[in-house]
Amino acid sequence: WLKATPLLTVLARETMQVPRTLHVLVCLLAVGTCSAVDGTSDTNPLAKVLDLMDELKAKIIAEGEAEKKTYDEYLQWCQSSVQDAGFAIESATKEKGKLDAKITELTAEIDEAGTKTEDLAAAIATNEADLKAATTIREKEYSDFVKSEKELMEVVSALERAIAILEKEAAKNPASFAQVYNKNVQNILQSLSLVADAAAFSVVDRQRLLALAQTDQTDEEFGAPAAASYKSQSGGIIEVLEDMKEKAESQLAELRKAEETAKHNYDMLKQSLESQIAADKKDMKEEKAGKAEAEEAKAEAEGDLEVTTKELANAEEMLATSRSTCMKVGADHEMTVNARAEELKVIDRKSTRLNSSHPRYL
Repeated sequence: WLKATPLLTVLARETMQVPRTLHVLVCLLAVGTCSAVDGTSDTNPLAKVLDLMDELKAKIIAEGEAEKKTYDEYLQWCQSSVQDAGFAIESATKEKGKLDAKITELTAEIDEAGTKTEDLAAAIATNEADLKAATTIREKEYSDFVKSEKELMEVVSALERAIAILEKEAAKNPASFAQVYNKNVQNILQSLSLVADAAAFSVVDRQRLLALAQTDQTDEEFGAPAAASYKSQSGGIIEVLEDMKEKAESQLAELRKAEETAKHNYDMLKQSLESQIAADKKDMKEEKAGKAEAEEAKAEAEGDLEVTTKELANAEEMLATSRSTCMKVGADHEMTVNARAEELKVIDRKSTRLNSSHPRYL
């Protein structure tokens, strides 16, 4: 016990500055030394302590090397994880930017297609209304033409018959002409007076026609006129009727020409409107198809954007977690390395002191 007391005193004093694990070990060694002093072991106590301290030092060094190897591997993982997260963030950010731009572009295309579709629909409606109105006007024009043509043709025909009768009877004797005038010509002239307005005759021509229709050369009060008088009268009547026939034929020709022009103009307008309507309908169909395609692409892009946004958030979270975890592990490793270095220093100091202070125990 007297031999062990100085050693225990040294150990107790030295272990006050040693880390906890080494402190416990030294205490255990002290107990072993006490046992040796009591005679339970033949081993030199101080040598045993130094051997155990050397073993402890070797163990600490081995643990440090193993921990360094593990930490180096972990550090590589950290670097790789941070790098991968950075690449993922960069890729997701670029993809997100592309998708945002694509969605903006598609939205503009959809809006433009919608505006064009509305404009084309309005243009089609306007052209269809114009075509319907033009068709209604054309139908009325044609109906008026048919009616006017029929009336003029009847006038021309009546005039031709009257002229033929007068010319035929004028070649005969006056008595026969007077008889024909009373029975046929006057009836024809009266019929002509009824359609004179429809034929668009002038006021003078209508008055002349009515005057001829009202002439009665067979008035019994004055007796029958001379043949020369009838001949003169027949010539005047024929000239009037031929003049009116010429005017009626001219009006008929102008009417037909106007009808031909109106029909041509309508046909051209109809063709133009129908062509424009067909082109607008084709364009509107294409715009609708383009809009539907753009809407589908936009929906797909929005879905991709949602996925990319989540991937970006996950990558950012992974980067933050990796950095935080790696920094904490690095700090813990640094503390462990420092603590282990301190333990080794303590062991070296204690071994040196024990060797220099108590050589008699060796």
